[in-house]
Amino acid sequence: ISGLSVSSGQVGTSVTINGTNFTANSNTVTFGSNTIPNLTSNTTSITFTVPSVSAGTYSVSVTNANGTSNSTSFTVTEPNNPPTVDPIPSQTITLPNTSSVFVQAVGRDAEGPVTYAWTAPQGETANISSPTNSSTYITGLTAGVHQFYVTVTDNGGASAQASFTVTVNAPT
Repeated sequence: ISGLSVSSGQVGTSVTINGTNFTANSNTVTFGSNTIPNLTSNTTSITFTVPSVSAGTYSVSVTNANGTSNSTSFTVTEPNNPPTVDPIPSQTITLPNTSSVFVQAVGRDAEGPVTYAWTAPQGETANISSPTNSSTYITGLTAGVHQFYVTVTDNGGASAQASFTVTVNAPT
């Protein structure tokens, strides 16, 4: 074995073992204590799917008519669960007393930290003062109904989004 196409991944990941002196159809791949069925192989590569095992590091080896190869390791990782974001209550304000609101998001992820991104639909003229913080002021609101979004992203790239509205009443 000269290497693997990837050295870590989740259950179900397709992995190619690269090397030499494999046989076209008489190879046995051992992953930990599991023998892997349904191999795709030729003389320089063998492709298999990571079996259903717990997260951890496993030895990978190949046996063919020529004997057992050297081994390498593969790390099975847990799937990345997406974060959550609590609902954000809608707000109603009346001009001219105020034209801004304070909003706060609470994002959670059991696997690590999260980042925040506040956005508004294209064409919205209000200003989001701190678009990457967990809380922000939205200023410069005009009469009407405005919708905004916060996206919470975890360190694995998964995300969740919440939307909320701000109703701005014209002066009475």
